[in-house]
Amino acid sequence: MTAEHDWTEAMNDAGLEPDELHLVAGALSLIASVAVPGPTPVETASLVGTLERELVRRRTPRARIAQQLIADLAIARAQLLIFPLDFWIASAVVMLIGVGLIALQLDPSRSLIFYLVGPLLAYIGMQGAFSSASARVAELELATPISPRRLTLARLVVMLGYQVAVGVVLSLFLSLSESGALLALTSTWLMPLLLASGLTLILSVRMPVHRAATIVYALWMLVVLAGWRLHGPDIAVGLPIEAAMGAAGLILIATALFLITPANLLTRPAVSVS
Repeated sequence: MTAEHDWTEAMNDAGLEPDELHLVAGALSLIASVAVPGPTPVETASLVGTLERELVRRRTPRARIAQQLIADLAIARAQLLIFPLDFWIASAVVMLIGVGLIALQLDPSRSLIFYLVGPLLAYIGMQGAFSSASARVAELELATPISPRRLTLARLVVMLGYQVAVGVVLSLFLSLSESGALLALTSTWLMPLLLASGLTLILSVRMPVHRAATIVYALWMLVVLAGWRLHGPDIAVGLPIEAAMGAAGLILIATALFLITPANLLTRPAVSVS
């Protein structure tokens, strides 16, 4: 009876209602009344041995890193189901159209089209990874022991990994067919892609991702088109500045990952107003 009184006080401190207090106290009393057999010496020795082996394994840095890498890859593989079919098709089609237009000499400088294609890939990728289409798993994300940072990083790995792979293959084809420099071609679309992804991710901490992606791409188009009006089709800024854009994008991504908390999980479904 004393134990039930102590439990009632503890539950009262937790802010439960009176009827809830009675139910919880009764359940705890029932649990306490069940006789639980104590472990045998053999079971205790087996448990201690298992814990010692696990402790030794976790203390090995290389094993811990390998275990973490395997776990992160498993999380990334699970995120493949989050991306809609439109993401996979649209990313490949956009890059294919950009390479095709350049191959047809519609943009001899190659910079104008690729400067527009890279951030467009970021727009498509962010919509596919974090938009309301993936909000059906928001409840699971909030309940999972996996941190929002790891979930977001896993989706970024899937998104950027696929888009970069498709872009590099098509850029390689373009460089071989036209004797262009692969590094220069790749940098023209990859660095804006990283910058736009970073800007979208950092903005999506404070606003819905579709709005952040739209704002970033709209502003980017204005800058590119203004450069085209002022300097003509060849608006290439050069490899050093493009590398700086890519580095800035990676810094923004890292900053956004640091700021993400369960309270502002990116796949949280939008509230509909009736």
